[in-house]
Amino acid sequence: GDAKFGTKKYDDAIGSYNKALAMNFDNTTANTKIKTAQEAKDADLTAKKKSDFEAAVKKGDDALNAKKYDAAVGSYVSALNTNYDNALANSKIETAKQAKLDEEARVKNELEAKARLEALKKAKEEADIKAKKEAEERAREEAEARAAREAQEKIIAEVEAAKRLKEEAIKKAAEEARLKAEAEAKAKADAEAAKKAKEEQLARMLAEAEAAKAKQPVKEEPKKKVTTQIKTETPKKTLTEEEKAQKELIEAENKAKEELNRKMTEAEREVFLSELAKKYPEGVTVEEQVYPKMKITRVIVVKNKRAHEYKKIIFSFGTYYKRDGVDISKTIYDKETRN
Repeated sequence: GDAKFGTKKYDDAIGSYNKALAMNFDNTTANTKIKTAQEAKDADLTAKKKSDFEAAVKKGDDALNAKKYDAAVGSYVSALNTNYDNALANSKIETAKQAKLDEEARVKNELEAKARLEALKKAKEEADIKAKKEAEERAREEAEARAAREAQEKIIAEVEAAKRLKEEAIKKAAEEARLKAEAEAKAKADAEAAKKAKEEQLARMLAEAEAAKAKQPVKEEPKKKVTTQIKTETPKKTLTEEEKAQKELIEAENKAKEELNRKMTEAEREVFLSELAKKYPEGVTVEEQVYPKMKITRVIVVKNKRAHEYKKIIFSFGTYYKRDGVDISKTIYDKETRN
């Protein structure tokens, strides 16, 4: 038994000591040997449990520090299975499980925060794009309206210039006609005076001839042939139907231009639109007016018994748009006259 005990074969040593005890020779010594062997065996088992426990706990701590929570729990469970320090092993297991929950919560919060940040970023980008698009659209409409106003002002200036030229031409023609009439009247008066003087001279000559004839014997003279010359006047040239139509078309175009340039007051506009609503049916009515130098597309839109008049004016140098007599952009015209 002592030999077995020396090699730490405690179960074999206890077996030998039990055989010695059975001899009933020195029971005290035998029992002491058995007890000593059992205690040595228990001490070795305890030491092994402690070593295995500490190794498992260290492995779990390393895994926990590396945030490998499931591996840490597994190592702590292995330490618990050594049945060496169950309280510490259970505490380690709970700590690892809680650390896992805390980490999962942290990761979840980070993901949610990241998702919220991405959503805010996306919303801001979309808002910026929308704002930029709206700003560009407003700028484009303002540019079109400005161009339309400038073109309208140019047309008005050209019309005024043409009107002044026409007035000057009329004044010049009137002055020339006056001078011509005065010259013709003077020429006519001079001709009549010359004619009268010639007639008086002829009358005197005839009187003198008659007087001389009365003093001479009567002598028959051959009859003179009197030729009467009839002066015919060339009739004034009258306008052809085509020329009349062209003249009427030009007058209509000038009247249309004057109508485009006419400024209505608010009261006049309300009356005008009210009359349109009575005259035209609900919906969209399109009319076209073609002139030598421009084309007008007139669109009447009646909705819920309220009317608006839109005009698209096409010149050779550009196209302009109006709504109820006020300049608008092409975009607004297209949008509001669409069926």
